[in-house]
Amino acid sequence: MLDVVQHLQRLPRPRILRDRSNPLQEYDNIDFKIRFRLSKDTFMALLHEIGHHIEKQTARSKAVSASNQLLIALRYYATGAFQTVIGDHIHVNKSTVCRIIRCVTVCIARMREQYISMPQGNSLQTVKQDFFSISNFPNVIGAIDCSHMKIQSPGGHLNEMFRNRKGFLMSLHVGLGQYMTVLYLMPVFYVQSLKTMNIPNCFLLGDNGYPCRAYLLTPLLHPATEAEENYQRSHIATRNTVERLFGVWKRRFPVLALGMRTKISTTLATIVATAVLHNIANEHNENLPEGDVDVEVVDVPVEPVRNNGNATRRALINTVFSRQ
Repeated sequence: MLDVVQHLQRLPRPRILRDRSNPLQEYDNIDFKIRFRLSKDTFMALLHEIGHHIEKQTARSKAVSASNQLLIALRYYATGAFQTVIGDHIHVNKSTVCRIIRCVTVCIARMREQYISMPQGNSLQTVKQDFFSISNFPNVIGAIDCSHMKIQSPGGHLNEMFRNRKGFLMSLHVGLGQYMTVLYLMPVFYVQSLKTMNIPNCFLLGDNGYPCRAYLLTPLLHPATEAEENYQRSHIATRNTVERLFGVWKRRFPVLALGMRTKISTTLATIVATAVLHNIANEHNENLPEGDVDVEVVDVPVEPVRNNGNATRRALINTVFSRQ
């Protein structure tokens, strides 16, 4: 009898097929948005755009639909929960959830050229006017900053490469540009190449972690005159938009603040995908879900960089800000 029990224990567990839930029917629009971070209308628009890329071509009766795949990925972005928990919500097993998150995330991230870009053409003047209205800083088309994202340990000798000074065991250093409520991602080192974009008389604003350049203006270390104080106040108030946007981005998709327990490749795709989704949400005039609480936004510690391009900054101080 004991041998029979031991034999049965070694047999593979039977696969249990459960009826899948349908959150689109189970929740009203408010509860749906709290759980999946997008309204039903925006969800359906996104599904229409990517559904044919993620739909599984199979004759199996229990294949996960494109709708449920997208719901699973959005639920992950909304909670950062373990795949088992997310699978229980939609009635899908853990290994399937893991594959779905990776597939959908990569699919959304591939939309980055469509939804993540610097302002160009006719939109430039509108963007400059919007920034000027904040604190009278002229010709600004964006602000740039960096933030830490919690990630899972990659293991082995790579661990120490991702340890930071803010108490995270592991983190990624994310560069972010912003114009008003729209995100565009860029590595820190890429800022140097913005001068090749051929956008005359336009600036990005950054903190003292960046070098002062003709296309990237930073604060003064020790403002002394009234004009320099005017410049400093205007610069800080205008650049603070990007710091606030980090908070909005991480509140909309808490996985960025709570931590990502996926492979590095999927984690990187998640950061890009949530930026795409943030911009899509703004296109559809989506507010943050009701009742959200603030999440911790950990900024990157910076050391002042030696500035070699002060002529543009000094010209602004001596002209625009000396008259305020």
